[in-house]
Amino acid sequence: MTKSILQKISKLGNLVVAWFNFFMFFAMRPCWSGISKTLGYEDSGSWLVLNLPVIIWILLGLLFATNIVLYCLLGKKGRSMLYSYVLNGVNCVFLVAVFVIIALGAKDYMDYIWPSFWEYFFYTLATLALLWLVLVYPRTAAAKSKLYKRLVVVIVLVVMGLSLVNPTINDIHTGAVVYAVEDQYQIVFSSKTEARAWVEIDGVRYYDNYNGSNRSNTRIHKVTVPMNVLNDAGAYEIHVQKMTYRGPFGGYKGRDISESYTFRGVDASDGLDYYAISDIHMGRKISVDAYKNCGKKVELLVMAGDIVSMMDSFDDANLTNVIAHDMTGGSIPVIYARGNHELKGKYSEYFDQFVGSFNGKFYYNVWLDNTYVAVLDIGEDHDDDWWEYYGTADYEKYRAEQYDMLSQTLGEGKYASCDYKMAVCHIPPVFVNSRKNHEHCKATLTDLLNKLDINMCISGHQHDLLIFEPDTVVPNQKLTYNESYKPGGKTYKGYVTDFQFVNMLVSKRGYEQLDSSDLIGVDSQIGLLVSVDFSANTQTCTYTNSLGNAVSVVNPFADINYGTTFAFDLATNHLVK
Repeated sequence: MTKSILQKISKLGNLVVAWFNFFMFFAMRPCWSGISKTLGYEDSGSWLVLNLPVIIWILLGLLFATNIVLYCLLGKKGRSMLYSYVLNGVNCVFLVAVFVIIALGAKDYMDYIWPSFWEYFFYTLATLALLWLVLVYPRTAAAKSKLYKRLVVVIVLVVMGLSLVNPTINDIHTGAVVYAVEDQYQIVFSSKTEARAWVEIDGVRYYDNYNGSNRSNTRIHKVTVPMNVLNDAGAYEIHVQKMTYRGPFGGYKGRDISESYTFRGVDASDGLDYYAISDIHMGRKISVDAYKNCGKKVELLVMAGDIVSMMDSFDDANLTNVIAHDMTGGSIPVIYARGNHELKGKYSEYFDQFVGSFNGKFYYNVWLDNTYVAVLDIGEDHDDDWWEYYGTADYEKYRAEQYDMLSQTLGEGKYASCDYKMAVCHIPPVFVNSRKNHEHCKATLTDLLNKLDINMCISGHQHDLLIFEPDTVVPNQKLTYNESYKPGGKTYKGYVTDFQFVNMLVSKRGYEQLDSSDLIGVDSQIGLLVSVDFSANTQTCTYTNSLGNAVSVVNPFADINYGTTFAFDLATNHLVK
């Protein structure tokens, strides 16, 4: 008897492990190209290495199917138990491999992997329940019970009725975020169910419209209002109203749900304070802590991309708004620049509906009081023919459009009257990495930003706190690390362009400039506080972490120790000593 029980436990355990390996590895699809890269595809170009993750998944599927068949056959005498023990060993080897892959890099994507895995888990439960109803239920005592049958009928009728009337309860899901785009604000918020929406300012309604009609088959809402109207009013309301039924000649609306906000636009009469952050990669709490503990009440938030790691769902795409609302409470403007990770996942094609954008694109000018901002988007961080894009990247024309935008801005000359000029671009335009990606693009952007007399460019992407100050290193030549940043006189194969503005990279996961930058296991994010003093003609910079501590930094490629607080002259863009 004991031996029989142990055999059954072994059979079931074997099947569960095979199921886990198959579905967990499938849920780990975001990391499959990383597996190929780790195994040396970039050097070998091997078809087998490139497609090895798919081959492994197919093998795991065959292994899972074999375990199912064997599970059904076991219990009969013969060699089946021996086969079971062999398969058990193979399953355990793959189980160890799965956890090794997680430890080596997939851990950074567990926010995406676990939801997919649990989805497959519940599909499995539903399948087992269906099989039980078909194969087992007719032979049980419950099949003869009138009470049981009546209960099942009632449950089915209730579910059918609920599906017909769609009894979802609407509410505001994510509060307002006010994105600054050109000379307008785009107020973005979301509802718990599909609904129509509008913003009200001083009794005037501004609707979320589609070609003249209120959009109602959406949860995300973007309402454009004139910048000067909201600045003058200093307050607004957001409204959502569910359309219970929207027919050709009539419909039924739910209740009007609203929230009220106060608002203050940028007023640079006494200076400009803003906070910049990037590369959050789903780290909601620690990034919000960094913002709230920066030590100043800022009047502008700059988000420089990679707020998420991938966008496979509504919640992924909406996380930028969740974090921006947590930080600002909808009370100050936000400038957003798209990161390369916001290009990954199926919702990336709809992301312009979720954040600030202009004509569906992520490059535009912004005019805030006496401040001009050029928001730029280099796109992916490799060239268009990079193998991980599988032939889907086409960014060269998109980048060329941005050269035209900056050239047109130069020709119009409006920027020249602004006291502070800034650019925001996730991938730093002045830094050409060792792969030499986007050399032409970065040289062109640098030249145009020089002509626009930019004072500051906010970037991210490198997951490091890097300061590129004009005239501190020789442009277009191989870089040598500052001994304080990386000892040993090590060189870097990349170079910097011939830039004449400050390009500061924010941010990184961690507490200090030189500590680990792992995306998990660290409860601190570092961002940048910038205070512009127009009377002194300086911009003072301080990196701060989630604990509210100022972070001491050095120039990575020049022998300069900036300390925790340092200022640049707005006329020369050089360090004030």
